[in-house]
Amino acid sequence: MKKIILLIFLVSCSEKKMNHQFEPKSAANVIYGQDGRIDFFETKDSDLQNMAKSTAAFIDPRFLIYDSIFDVYNFENAEPSIAFCSTERFQKQPKFADCSGSLIGPDIILTAGHCVQTTKDCENTRIVFDYTLNSSSEKLISLPAASVYRCQKIIAFSNVKNSTDFALIQLDRTVPGRKPLEFSTENLTYQDPLMMIGHPMGLPTKLTMNGKVRSLIPEHYFTASLDAFSGNSGSAVFNQNTKKIVGVLVRGESDFDRKNGCYIAKQCDEDGCRGESITPVSEFLKYLKP
Repeated sequence: MKKIILLIFLVSCSEKKMNHQFEPKSAANVIYGQDGRIDFFETKDSDLQNMAKSTAAFIDPRFLIYDSIFDVYNFENAEPSIAFCSTERFQKQPKFADCSGSLIGPDIILTAGHCVQTTKDCENTRIVFDYTLNSSSEKLISLPAASVYRCQKIIAFSNVKNSTDFALIQLDRTVPGRKPLEFSTENLTYQDPLMMIGHPMGLPTKLTMNGKVRSLIPEHYFTASLDAFSGNSGSAVFNQNTKKIVGVLVRGESDFDRKNGCYIAKQCDEDGCRGESITPVSEFLKYLKP
């Protein structure tokens, strides 16, 4: 991929970074129709696997403990602040990610603006690759140190309420062995098929399949039926056919449903509820030059 030069774009912001502790009023948590989430190990498509390997989790460094003997980071135990019902999927998997991001250059990550919006946010997050399960029986307790990166600086940024929301950040070093994801230059149309890769509910990498474009009316974002959860903010959204990025997930439904003293994912029809908001590539491609 050709080297890119990024122009700085600073906009005042009003939203705060998601906290690791999931709260019912702040999390985007909704299933449209059937749950489209699958684990990394459930796909045999090599293209999808490579795309997932170029997806990163944003994790608070407090939950990563460095072991110099084995040159790995061990996960520090932490639990969600609310009780999810035992019927919810992926209950036994770890939940450490605050947001998601995607590799779009040798050392450049695309994410949502509200995920990393200040220098302090940049300093207090780690961008982690390989936060992924390779089998249903794997216990994810540590990661190689080579998979953990720091945010060196925010290069381009926007976080306007109910409008454009994205950030382009530079890592502390280049990322070897992973292919930067490609952008789509085609215009979106109603009901185009969509997919997403990220970390819903802070979980290890999930591929969310079989979404669709619902509305293209707003000027600076479009809506879609994608099964998005807290932790998916910053996830790259792809045209499912071309496998190229069409936008970044930034907002969505904000309600859990409470049942018998615990919380379950809200269920919506394919065309029900408000839909998930996605900042299109046109909003940040203009800050990238070949």
